[in-house]
Amino acid sequence: LTAIDKKDIEAFAAKLDGARHYILEVTGGTDSTGDPQYNYDLSQRRADAVVNYLQTKYNVAPHKFYLIGIGKDQEVASNKTAAGRKQNRRVAVRLMSNMKDAADASAPSGTK
Repeated sequence: LTAIDKKDIEAFAAKLDGARHYILEVTGGTDSTGDPQYNYDLSQRRADAVVNYLQTKYNVAPHKFYLIGIGKDQEVASNKTAAGRKQNRRVAVRLMSNMKDAADASAPSGTK
C-alpha cells in the first residue's frame, strides 16, 4: 500500500468509529494485461492487503469482511489505454449494513 492508499483508508476507517453493525465488502481488481489466473490471484492479494491493514491498524474484526477478487472482470475504465488500465488496478471498499445483526440488536428482549 502506498502512503496515499493509507491516507484514503484512514479517512474511510474514521467512518467506522463507533459503528457496530456493518460488513465491509472489499473488492480487488486488475487490468487485462497478462495471465487471467495471475490477475485473479493479484486481485485477491490487493484486497487482502487492504483487509490486513484495516485489521492491524484499526482493529477491524475478521468477521467484518467479505472479500472478492475479480481479476479483470469488472473494469471501471477501458483497458485500451494506460490511464484506463491504471484505474482498473484497484481495491474498492463498500460499507454495508449487517441487517441481521442490526435487527437482533434492536429486537425487544426475549425475541432474538
